[in-house]
Amino acid sequence: MNTSNCKLWSTVENLANLYVKASDQERKERLFEELFIRLKKYIGSCAGNAVRHASQFYLSIPKEDFISAYNLSLWEAVKSFDPTKGRLKSLVSYRFKMAEATVWRQYETRDENEKDGRSYAKARWDSLDRSLSDSNGDSSVSLIDIIITEHPSTEDTYLSNHAFTNLVQAFAKKKCALCENH
Repeated sequence: MNTSNCKLWSTVENLANLYVKASDQERKERLFEELFIRLKKYIGSCAGNAVRHASQFYLSIPKEDFISAYNLSLWEAVKSFDPTKGRLKSLVSYRFKMAEATVWRQYETRDENEKDGRSYAKARWDSLDRSLSDSNGDSSVSLIDIIITEHPSTEDTYLSNHAFTNLVQAFAKKKCALCENH
C-alpha cells in the first residue's frame, strides 16, 4: 500500500473511532460526512473496477448501481464498526465484496440452459439487428423494429390538436348561426 493510501485509511479509521465514541447525533453525522467525503474517490474507483469486471463477461452493469451499493455498505460498516474487533478497512472491504455480489444478483435470472442455472441476460448487451422469431418461427422482425417505432413529434401533435379544436369551434359557430336563423 502506498503512503497516501495508508494515510487515507489512517484518517478514515480515526474518524470512525471518533464516530463510535460520539454521543451527539449531530456530531456523528458530521463525522460520517467527513469520512464519506474522504472515501468518495475510493468508492468511485471500486465501482469502476466492478464495472470492468462485469464487462469481462460482456455484461453492462451501470457504475451507479455499484456506487449506490457501496455507499450503503459504507454506512452500515461505520454504524456497526467496533474498534476492538478489527480495522475499519477490513470491514469495508468485506462489505464491498458482498455489495458487489448483491448488485450482480439484481441482474441474475434463472436459465436451465446455463451450466449453473444462472444467466445475466438482463445485463448482456444485445444487438439491435438480432432477428426475433414469432410463434410461427418467422424471423423477419428485428429487435430495433420492436424498440424503435414511429411516433409523431410534439409539434405535429400540437398542430393536429390545434387544427381539430379550430374545426370544432367553427362547426359550433355555424350551428349557432343556423339555430338563430330558424
